Amino acid sequence: MQNSKLKYLFLSILITFALLQGSYCSARVLEVPGLPGITDQSTLPQYVVAIFSYIMGIGVTLAFLFLLIGVVQYMTSAGRTEAISNAKSRIKSAILGLFLMLSSTIILVTISPELKNIKIETLKPVPGTIKLIKGEEVRTFPTIMGDTSNIADYTISWPSTIDGQPNCLFDASGKQINATYVIYPYDEVGFKKIKAETKRIKCGESTSIYFASYTSAMEQPGVYFFPGADCGLIAPGSSEGSLPRFFGQITIDNWNGDRMNSIRIVNGDDPSKGPFYGMLIFKGVNQTTSETGVEDWQSLEPCGDFNCLGRTRESTCLGMGILEGSSFTIYPWVGYDSSGKVASAGSGIEMRTRPSWLGGRFLISDIDIRDKGYLQVEPGDYEPDYSGADVPDEEQDLCPDFGYQTSGDNHHCLNSLHILGNYIVLFSDSKEAGVVDADAQRFPISRALLKDTQGVYNGYDPANGPRDLTKDWYYNDCTLGKCNHEDWLTIIPLANKIP
Repeated sequence: MQNSKLKYLFLSILITFALLQGSYCSARVLEVPGLPGITDQSTLPQYVVAIFSYIMGIGVTLAFLFLLIGVVQYMTSAGRTEAISNAKSRIKSAILGLFLMLSSTIILVTISPELKNIKIETLKPVPGTIKLIKGEEVRTFPTIMGDTSNIADYTISWPSTIDGQPNCLFDASGKQINATYVIYPYDEVGFKKIKAETKRIKCGESTSIYFASYTSAMEQPGVYFFPGADCGLIAPGSSEGSLPRFFGQITIDNWNGDRMNSIRIVNGDDPSKGPFYGMLIFKGVNQTTSETGVEDWQSLEPCGDFNCLGRTRESTCLGMGILEGSSFTIYPWVGYDSSGKVASAGSGIEMRTRPSWLGGRFLISDIDIRDKGYLQVEPGDYEPDYSGADVPDEEQDLCPDFGYQTSGDNHHCLNSLHILGNYIVLFSDSKEAGVVDADAQRFPISRALLKDTQGVYNGYDPANGPRDLTKDWYYNDCTLGKCNHEDWLTIIPLANKIP
């Protein structure tokens, strides 16, 4: 019996030694460093791998200890049946545990040899991360800080790379986009006494901190109205400033806010994709001008004219005072399609010689509008097509084209307009933007305006356009100096309808 116990002890120690060697070899195959190699500079993946290795080592050690305890219990059982049974059970459990740890590792490595090298990718910095930097010290940049006294010597920086990883913003094709971070500084802590200028930084740029508090945000596409000149935050002659007023796509029929002295139009980060914003400003309310208006309307495109449309600059500051009692429309230009050409906004604009979209017609096609990204036309250059229209010859002779006819009785030959898509149509008696003494009216007019002016626009249909321009636009009493006519139509294609 004693000889049998010695054989059992020798066999157990041999098995334990073999399992430990297998576990050791397995650990070497996994090539996992131990916790002693971990420092305060170690990365999260290194911690995960080290902890995994440590837990495996503890498991093997405990199984070995349980095996030895079982063998000792068996040696000292002195023939007691219950003690021998408990010892054998402990030995079997320990051997089974070691076997499972070893076999599971062998199986996993056999199924996928790549598992022998445990790798976890290092977390990359989120692109667009802003930092506070002073010499070699780098701190996280809070987007809002009410007291900058503890960071007075730092600079705000948008590094182009962090830990070797790109930190600029890129589109899906990998092209860098022109994003801008805007910082609004204050002279006093707690966001009091705003400074005149804003700080605008792009990727790879930085600015010093010399203000007491600040707020910041990534600049969003849209239109910003500033109280100061040159897109400043303090109006001339004032000691108090304010943040700019932001507008996306919007129509305001009666602007009664504070005087604004400059405007920043911000397009999308990618000049080939937008979004692109434009703006129409009217001295009069209700998206129109007064009959004796001065500087009645301006078309403020991203580059100051229709031909740029955002391709050259993604942000433009325009100096202009906005008077109380004016109105304006901020609109999203249609942009470009996948081929790089101006996108389609619909079928076009149909001119009609009669109200209610009847009589002779001419379709200004979307293709013509897309050629330059907008279109300015004189209605008198187009002849109506009367085929299929029940229009007497005498009436056709009175309207050989869509211009204002001065032969015989003065009369209009453009009497309704069918807007077949997402377009703004601007009626004006001058072609140029920023003119004086101009009459102008924008169609479609807003639904809010229709509610407030039911007696003025009785014939207007928001879904189709002006049903009767005699009611919606023309002044016909020329003896009182209130005679106007459709010298120019400016057609701008939109990304979506104006609300």
